[in-house]
Amino acid sequence: MTVDIPLLRKGLEWAEAEAAKPIEDCEWHQGRWKADPKDLTHLIRIDPETSAMVITDIQKSASCGTCFCLAGYLMNEAGIEFNNIDGSENEDKASELLGITPTQGRRLFAGGNSIKDLRTIAETIAGERL
Repeated sequence: MTVDIPLLRKGLEWAEAEAAKPIEDCEWHQGRWKADPKDLTHLIRIDPETSAMVITDIQKSASCGTCFCLAGYLMNEAGIEFNNIDGSENEDKASELLGITPTQGRRLFAGGNSIKDLRTIAETIAGERL
């Protein structure tokens, strides 16, 4: 299997750019395949500096009206339909897009991954710095 490194890099760069935005404007949410931010009343995340849990109330929706995890973003960009019931099917589809194994996909697309985790895992999968 050959990893699509340009696509992996594109997805990672998107997630990092979104994570750098104020939380109310961020379109990356690793815990959701695809979600309307209006459905989210708050986000729970770990502060990378203190490792403390931070609960942030959502005051307005993201500019595009949707939030995605990394797999969701890749699938949306490719025009692939989401299965809202079976997350493993979504992981398999996104893994196939990237040319990675299902095991690598489960690790990369885990809902609890921080943005730092995504970079580390993506670079391990790619075998190079992205």
